[in-house]
Amino acid sequence: MKKKTLTIATVALAVTAAGALTMNATSQRSKDNAGPIPSISKMAPAELAPARGDGGRLDQNDLQLSRSREETTSTRYVMTDVTAAEVSLPVTSSAAQIGVFTGDASAPVELVSPNGASVATRPIDADSDIATNSAKMATMPRGKMEATLRETPTQPGVYKLRIGGGNAKAAGATKTPVSVVVNDNNDLVMRSWLSANQVDSSEFTEIHAQVLDGKNAVREAKVTASIFNEKGSLVRTIPLRALKDGNGEFGVSIRPAQLGRTATIILNAAGTTPDGREFRRTGNLELISGTAGVRFGGITGESVTDANLEVTVAVEVQAAGRFHVRANLVSADGQPLAWAQDAAQLPPGPGKLTLRFDRNLLPKGKTFSVRDIELTNVTEMPGVKAPVKSGTYAVRSAF
Repeated sequence: MKKKTLTIATVALAVTAAGALTMNATSQRSKDNAGPIPSISKMAPAELAPARGDGGRLDQNDLQLSRSREETTSTRYVMTDVTAAEVSLPVTSSAAQIGVFTGDASAPVELVSPNGASVATRPIDADSDIATNSAKMATMPRGKMEATLRETPTQPGVYKLRIGGGNAKAAGATKTPVSVVVNDNNDLVMRSWLSANQVDSSEFTEIHAQVLDGKNAVREAKVTASIFNEKGSLVRTIPLRALKDGNGEFGVSIRPAQLGRTATIILNAAGTTPDGREFRRTGNLELISGTAGVRFGGITGESVTDANLEVTVAVEVQAAGRFHVRANLVSADGQPLAWAQDAAQLPPGPGKLTLRFDRNLLPKGKTFSVRDIELTNVTEMPGVKAPVKSGTYAVRSAF
C-alpha cells in the first residue's frame, strides 16, 4: 500500500526554561469518541509478560490485529467557554440532539431552527446520554443543562443559540461561559488516530483525521489539534494539513517532548459536505509517551531445540529496567504461523531477549520470517515502545 506523505513541516513541541513554547522544523480497533472535553483518564496497567518467553499459534486475524491501530470515531461536536450571546450551530441530520450547559441557572436559553422557529428544549441532568457521553462533567457548568427533545426531528441546517436574553445580546456576550454539545447521530463521521502510540518522547508520531460522509471522504474541511499535557494545560493548537494521495486525510507530525506520560489531543473539524451541508466534528485521542531506555539491535542469532525455534533479539539498554519483546513468525509467502514473546529485567549495556516459536506449529522443509517486532519498556505501565525499523528478518533454519 502506498505510504501517505505529510505535505507539511513537522513540529517538535517543547517548553523552554522560560516557559515559552518552541517549535523546531523537522494505525486498532475503532471506538466511539465519548469524551471530547480535555481530561486525563487513568489507564489500566497492561498485564506484564512472564519472565520466560512464551508463544502460540498465529492466525490471520491475529496478524491483522498486530498491525492495526486504534481509532476514535465521532458524530458530535463540542464548543466550550462560549461567551457570545448568539452562536451558529450547524446540524446535518434529522435525528440530532443539542445540549446546552451553563453555570447561570437564571440565564434564558433560546434555540432557533434554520427556518426561524423556536425549538423546544427540556432540562436534563448529568446522567443523561448527551451529558455523560459527550463531555467530562467535572469540567462542564453545573447550573443549568438543557437539550432538544429526543422524540422531535431536527431540521438540517444552521441553528442559532441565544443565551442570556436581550441585555446579554445587546452587550454581545453572556455573563457566564457556556458549553454546547451537538450530536448529529448520522453517518457523517470523523475518524482520528495516531500513527504510533506509547512512543519515546524523542520520536515523532503523526496525528491523523478524516471526515467521511458514509463511505465518501469530505475534503473541504479545516482540522485543528489542541494538545494538552498530562496536567490538562493547553500546550499548543496546530492545524492539520491535507495529505497527498490521502483519500481526504489530514495530518501533522509532532514530537511529544514535555507533554508528560499521558497527553490529550482534541481535534476539531469544520467544513462543508459536497451537497452543501455545513458541519462540525470534535474527536479526541490520548497520547502516551516516555523514555524507552532501550534500542533494538536486530536479530543476531537463531537455533533449533527439541521444542522451539529460538530467535535471539539483541538490545542496547540505556537505563536498567524490565523489557518486553513480541514478534510474529510467517512463512515465505506471508502466511501466519506463530507468535512469541519474552520479557526480562536487564541492566545497562548490551543485552538479549529470546523469542521461542513452538516447533509443532511450523511446517517442515519451509523457510520463515520474523516480523511485527515490538520492543517495549514495561518498567512502568503503560509501557513505552522503542523505535524498531519495520521490516522482516529471514530465518535461515529449516526443519
